[in-house]
Amino acid sequence: MTTVLATLLALVAALLVGASAVLQQTAASTVRDQGAGFFAALLRRRRWLAGAAADTAGFGFLLAARAVGPLLLVQPIVAASVLVALVGGARAAGQPPRRGEVVAGGVLAVALAVFVVLGRPERGLARVPLTSWLPVLAGVAVLSACAALAARRRRPGAGRAVLLGIPAALAYGLGAALTTTVVALVPDGIAALLGAWETWTAAVVLLAGTAAQQLAYRAGPLPASLPVVAAGEPVVAAALGVVVLGESLGAFGSALGLTVAAVIAMLVAVVVLARGVGAVSTVSTVSTASTVSAAGRPRPGTPSAGTPTSGTPSRGGSRRPGR
Repeated sequence: MTTVLATLLALVAALLVGASAVLQQTAASTVRDQGAGFFAALLRRRRWLAGAAADTAGFGFLLAARAVGPLLLVQPIVAASVLVALVGGARAAGQPPRRGEVVAGGVLAVALAVFVVLGRPERGLARVPLTSWLPVLAGVAVLSACAALAARRRRPGAGRAVLLGIPAALAYGLGAALTTTVVALVPDGIAALLGAWETWTAAVVLLAGTAAQQLAYRAGPLPASLPVVAAGEPVVAAALGVVVLGESLGAFGSALGLTVAAVIAMLVAVVVLARGVGAVSTVSTVSTASTVSAAGRPRPGTPSAGTPTSGTPSRGGSRRPGR
């Protein structure tokens, strides 16, 4: 019963998180401010606020799922948010998913079912000493700093977006592991919750992850950064669940082999779907920008109202990149 409840809560979280991804990326990609005003500009965009609201609600369901189920169960299910984002983004852009993306969606669904049924993820410790976390915190800080410095040296584009996606994935994965402990402290009362170092560390880490993700959205196309975050977060969280919290799989023998194969299939499917999300989101963003431009004055190099286009599709047309 606990596994079923955790699975349902994680699926609702995936639905909300997937919806927020496209909303926030399309809003962030339209912000021109390259300085400190970037985040202030986001707060003035209703689309970004709607995405933030969906993300917050999804996080609430995610916390509930972590309260009753292990990270090894919850995080792979939440990775299905990319499938939700692909469907929602395709609908918004008026573009049907590609055949490969449909296949990846089916693979993800089957692999998740195999993982949950055969893998039988088991919970570990609710809380471990700070000394067990210190190497992890230091490692995440160093890797994130290296990726951020490398991104700073690159021009805006896919490479920079990938590099900024790394600290986002690390932060979200670490935050997932920390919030598992935070949720376990809730029955002890508000004083215990506010007095725990995990509570405040998780808050800082998740805020840093959100900032890195928004910067990645702005730095380059979504197909570059989203696969890194979508696949990286569950991997980091699951690894910390095993190494730090002592979670494990109840599968043995051939069942364990099938579970490992399902995990690999899930990661591949998530990357394929995340790239598909980026493709439809990019088309939607360009279409929106073209509409706004047409409402004011023509863009340089684009025909004005009433000018023939000689049948050439516009950048915001119905054709998806690569098709």
